[in-house]
Amino acid sequence: MIHPKTFKEPGTRLTISGEQYEQLVKKPQAVLWNRDGMYGLIPCARIVNSIRWLADINKTAPFPLELIFTWGETEDIPVETGQVLERDG
Repeated sequence: MIHPKTFKEPGTRLTISGEQYEQLVKKPQAVLWNRDGMYGLIPCARIVNSIRWLADINKTAPFPLELIFTWGETEDIPVETGQVLERDG
């Protein structure tokens, strides 16, 4: 398994932009979201689909190159698993 890219965001909305966005475009990987000790996973397939969707949208009108996810879009994972993934990532 390719380790997910970890983001710490206490809110219910995660925005990925700038250099972090560019890194995901070059090397798509799942995202591990640490939300004040709770962990959610955004699968790699969802990241890739979001990047493609944003690229298609930008063909017709320029939008900021940023991915926005809500906590409800994540797959809940046990805290212990999240801690191991975060530590080993």
